[in-house]
Amino acid sequence: MLATQDVCDIEPLAELTRRERLIARARGMAMDHLLFAKEAAEFAATNEYEEDGSVTPIDWIRVARSF
Repeated sequence: MLATQDVCDIEPLAELTRRERLIARARGMAMDHLLFAKEAAEFAATNEYEEDGSVTPIDWIRVARSF
């Protein structure tokens, strides 16, 4: 397993202004949401959620994210 510092170097953000850091973080969060939505759409196109006893993919995501 990789430690966080092995995959994400946060030092460059320290050189930015507070506004620039906030903008960079917001862009990163937006990208995470976009990738989550893409993965969720691909998941919804399968019947994998039924394997865990969920009725719909949305139900599976709602329950799974509480873990």
